Amino acid sequence: MTTNVQLVPVTDGTLTDLLPFVAAYHDFEDIDHAAGSIDTENVLRPLLGDSAHGTVWFINQDGQNVGYIAICYSYSIEFGGKTAMIDEFFVVPAARGQGLGKRVLGLLEPHLIHQDIKVLFLEVSPSNTRARNLYQQAGFEAYNKYLGMAKHLQP
Repeated sequence: MTTNVQLVPVTDGTLTDLLPFVAAYHDFEDIDHAAGSIDTENVLRPLLGDSAHGTVWFINQDGQNVGYIAICYSYSIEFGGKTAMIDEFFVVPAARGQGLGKRVLGLLEPHLIHQDIKVLFLEVSPSNTRARNLYQQAGFEAYNKYLGMAKHLQP
């Protein structure tokens, strides 16, 4: 079991410390950006501080950053107001399997309730059974009512 776990907001001053974690997560999830198509640092900047877009926290265990979680806000008529999505959630391999993910989700929930978030969404790879089990144990339920679709908009 993990010991002292905290969520520490990422700031302008610590943003560069976050970038290796983001790169590791993108490698883990096989998120392929065409060379130079995403400027990760500038994409993250609007989520720093008291942002209406969301928040990014370091996951700090016993005084050491071992990952991060990024939450992005939205609004839904269907769900009765402000919603949020766990956009990215990454823990370094050495810190996995200790109950850290469950602790992070437990720390996150009161913050989101305080922000008047009605529903917390996430996406998980069907093949990532370890993560799926964590989320189910934390009370998340799969919903298959709609097929998720996306369109990349070009200016």
